[in-house]
Amino acid sequence: MFISTKCQYALRAVYEIARSNDGGVMTIGDIAKAQRIPQRYLEGILNQLRKGGLLEAQRGRSGGYRLAKDAGEITVGEVTRLIDGPIRAVVCVEEARTTNCPQQVNCVFLPTWRKVQKAIDQALDSTDFHHLVKLGDETRREGCSNYTI
Repeated sequence: MFISTKCQYALRAVYEIARSNDGGVMTIGDIAKAQRIPQRYLEGILNQLRKGGLLEAQRGRSGGYRLAKDAGEITVGEVTRLIDGPIRAVVCVEEARTTNCPQQVNCVFLPTWRKVQKAIDQALDSTDFHHLVKLGDETRREGCSNYTI
């Protein structure tokens, strides 16, 4: 299981917009520069986030992108699923797919895979962008300008 580069860029873009002047509009160029994301690639990502209801676009001279809802209401899990689809440790944790497994009845690993899946979902869904912005601010105040999502 890997989170794609596209998804990592989407997470970084949402983070950058969330940390910008309290819900203000950011241009694609500003987001791309701040997060070192290729601008042409970012355009498609931002469009997908807009269509998914996470961003709003503002046209015109002072146009750009802003969050469609409060940063505290957008989770890493929501962005990840929008861009990459369901994140699964193993395919068999999806209820509909377990019937295809010849080991389903006697699988000793399935309870473990379900625990792993629950932990992944909990980690992604309990981390919102308001929290990440606060964490980034604290990290920068402590003298470290690098952060990881």
